[in-house]
Amino acid sequence: MTATANRRVERCRPADAPALWALRRERENWLEHRGIVQWPLDSLPLAEVEEQLAERQWWCVRGNEGIEAAVRVMETDEEFWGADPTPALYLHTLMVALTAGGIGLPAVLLAHAESIARRSGAAALRLDCVERLCPFYERHGFAHVRPRVFPDFTTQLMARVV
Repeated sequence: MTATANRRVERCRPADAPALWALRRERENWLEHRGIVQWPLDSLPLAEVEEQLAERQWWCVRGNEGIEAAVRVMETDEEFWGADPTPALYLHTLMVALTAGGIGLPAVLLAHAESIARRSGAAALRLDCVERLCPFYERHGFAHVRPRVFPDFTTQLMARVV
């Protein structure tokens, strides 16, 4: 049995806002400490997490110590993908607690997102990521679509057929 075999993905609740925000801050600090430009400090305010939870966008894996991993699943993402008529679901903010790394939780969340996409009739899962994460997502079946250039950063758009 694998370490992820007993892990279950569930929809986050409004009461999870502080835990999700704290997990994001943990990851922001980790990235900054290593000089990695991905999520700047304080780039996701608690109020925004609360709004996203109200829209039922967050899914998580819980462990004995609380939320071990989480991902945001959205029905549209015009900011990054534009107005595209392809039925798709969009993933954002895939994150794993430092204490839960190395046991395959991203794969658990990606598989769950794919099941949501299939049930909803979506043809694809889409995401954006920094270039250094492209090989990780490619190993999980995503293909590079194109870069998306913003005034202050560039991100890579990736998609996987479901």
